[in-house]
Amino acid sequence: MPSLYLVSLGPHKNSLVVALISLLHHLSAAYPSQGTFRQFFDTIPAGFLPRTSAAFKWITGIAKSLRTQNYATFDVLSNSSNSLKLFERPEDLSGSMNSLSLSGGDSEKLSRQALLALTHSLRNKAQLTTWGIIRSAYRELLCNSEETQIWLERSLCLQSAVPYGRDITPEQWLEQHSTSGHTRLKEGVQGKWLIYKVRQ
Repeated sequence: MPSLYLVSLGPHKNSLVVALISLLHHLSAAYPSQGTFRQFFDTIPAGFLPRTSAAFKWITGIAKSLRTQNYATFDVLSNSSNSLKLFERPEDLSGSMNSLSLSGGDSEKLSRQALLALTHSLRNKAQLTTWGIIRSAYRELLCNSEETQIWLERSLCLQSAVPYGRDITPEQWLEQHSTSGHTRLKEGVQGKWLIYKVRQ
């Protein structure tokens, strides 16, 4: 992508949104590897993705939180409200929409949909990784604790990042996974779930 822009006449007002969506695609497609993301990232000139921009800080924060397995931070960065804030800054994504071939309104809508869809895909993949870590680390979870519920919501990205998705509670998540033999509600103890380890 950068090479196409470099050999064509400027100005390239849509380069920021294209770069950001492309980077998200690489993160999602190769997850959990970040090799292709890093390779692509290194080819993007600073003029296309300004190092002081909110978009740069957001995408590098997303990548770092996944790389370091800080899934609570990843949940905050990748939720829909934080993702869509990028379109509220005129110097960032919203300012690049007018140069696309579609009308400004249509191009911004499509860009929002692409950004949220890729973020949703990435959250689903990270969710499964986190669940595997939790199953390996814990023998039981007490879900009548508010602290535990908040931790699970953030760690498992249980709030949907897309309009067509559905938020679920930690209890619903654990109940769903009981059908796969991953969990079981402990009899006689309200809110306590037994967690079965990942089979090697």
